[in-house]
Amino acid sequence: MLGAIPAAIVAQTPSENGQCWKDGVTAPCGPGNDLCGPPPDPNLQPKFHIKDLSCGENDPNFPFYDPVHGMYHLMYQDHLIIANDENGHGPVIGHVVSRDFVHWARLPVSIWNDKPYDRRAIYTGSATVVDGKPIIVYPGLCKIGGEFEGCFTGTNFAQAVPADPSDPFYTNWTKDQAPGFDIAVNPIVNGTSDDPSTAWRTAYGEWRLIGNAGAKGQKPTTKAPIFAAKEFTGEWSFVGDSPLPGGECQSLPAASALPGHHCRRRPATDALPQVGQRRTCVHEWRRRACRL
Repeated sequence: MLGAIPAAIVAQTPSENGQCWKDGVTAPCGPGNDLCGPPPDPNLQPKFHIKDLSCGENDPNFPFYDPVHGMYHLMYQDHLIIANDENGHGPVIGHVVSRDFVHWARLPVSIWNDKPYDRRAIYTGSATVVDGKPIIVYPGLCKIGGEFEGCFTGTNFAQAVPADPSDPFYTNWTKDQAPGFDIAVNPIVNGTSDDPSTAWRTAYGEWRLIGNAGAKGQKPTTKAPIFAAKEFTGEWSFVGDSPLPGGECQSLPAASALPGHHCRRRPATDALPQVGQRRTCVHEWRRRACRL
């Protein structure tokens, strides 16, 4: 049984005012400076939890397995922000990796609020492995009437990819061009809500994902909207409402069959995503224990 986490660990002050800690003094948060304060005593760190070194954290995000380098990736909302005049409040995205799901290594912040379309914060999204390469789709928060002209609802779906695909840790991520990726546009769709799901491909070759209710163009605001694209890194469009209720419904990666579990391969015409779902959606979409 695990013991209680010491209060010294829990009571971390988020650096959402744009000021971080470096060499004993405060300094602006940003790449290379992502500590909220002095790292706590290693002896007080939890032994069986994934935790940021010095900042508060929220939702786990973008879990995926990299088949090229044999690495598991997990990201999370990290309470930091690059200070700006768009009322930025955070969070941004922290990053840890593992080869065995037991031993984890902390990496620098993977996604900062450094573009006009995500100045205010980076919220919860999902990762999709496309042709063996991970692509993150995340909600970037912007200021309506601010720097970014496409900020219709205060949120846009944007994408990020590994800046160096040869790096086994995928340490640095970019929202622009990178080797092996052709990012045609960013953000990929304007005027969304939050929580984009892992994408799936239909039998006709079209990519689709869903998001939370409240997207531009929706009439019933209680249903999860569907977005579609011909090319994953191209522009996406709102194509209609799903029968699913709006909510936090991002997907988890496809999983291999559990030992002793026999899976039935579904027809290629099945339009449902071949992934497991979060608890809020499990009554709507079937769980998948197979890699189809």
